Amino acid sequence: MVLFSVQFMSGGSLLSRLWSFPMDSLNEETVEFVQALLESDDFEVELVKQTCGTLVTGLYSWARALCSYYSVNKNVIGTKVHLR
Repeated sequence: MVLFSVQFMSGGSLLSRLWSFPMDSLNEETVEFVQALLESDDFEVELVKQTCGTLVTGLYSWARALCSYYSVNKNVIGTKVHLR
């Protein structure tokens, strides 16, 4: 897992892959899993920042933003369905 992470993050196309991530392909199960990891008592953002640098902190923020996007999008779509 660590080797995969290093290869993924060190690739020159990381930013373009994050930018083109298919946000609409997220599902509730994945979002719940990611949120559980990010909110775990074992996960300390400051320790990760000290150990791995700002790149990982940026990925942390990106993952949290995707979870927020999913929640907002789910509510908006639900509202649109009820308005019809």
